[in-house]
Amino acid sequence: MYEIGEYINLTKAQKAICSREEQNGYGDQYFTKEDIQFRVLYKDEERKKLVCIADKPTEQELSLYSKEGYENGIEELHRLCKEISGYENARNMTIEDIEKSKYWKEKDEKKANMIFGEEERRYRYWLANQENGYFANFKSFRMFYVSGGAVDAYSLYNSFDYGNSASCAVRPVVEIDF
Repeated sequence: MYEIGEYINLTKAQKAICSREEQNGYGDQYFTKEDIQFRVLYKDEERKKLVCIADKPTEQELSLYSKEGYENGIEELHRLCKEISGYENARNMTIEDIEKSKYWKEKDEKKANMIFGEEERRYRYWLANQENGYFANFKSFRMFYVSGGAVDAYSLYNSFDYGNSASCAVRPVVEIDF
């Protein structure tokens, strides 16, 4: 039993973070705020910004499914990054972030490890990019992700109205003026 005047550690109630089925196509998914450290990935000299990525992807994963997941995926990724990280200017990482880091040109191991993870523990997370393209006799609608040290795309649905689901972490990015 507690005594009068004794300190009790109470945690503040956190706002519930939810990705609704209407947005992700999969089902209601609940997330919590995470303590995230950021690292500078590159300097955008033209815009005078430091682009910083979360030290690692979130512990929590977002499942995207079918047409709803494809159509709302980018917006939902950006929204979740803001809420999970607690930074209003946060967004999800993109292919453009990887390209602008000049990792591809320099094959910089330090940047590679920041983007893809260490050889022993590769990251898996969504990129806020999508594409659609024709394959044989159907059209495929795909979202990009990082996995196994590479960038790939997962087909969420196709012109035959066949839907797929996939789950990946999110990777918050913030930009800071310099």
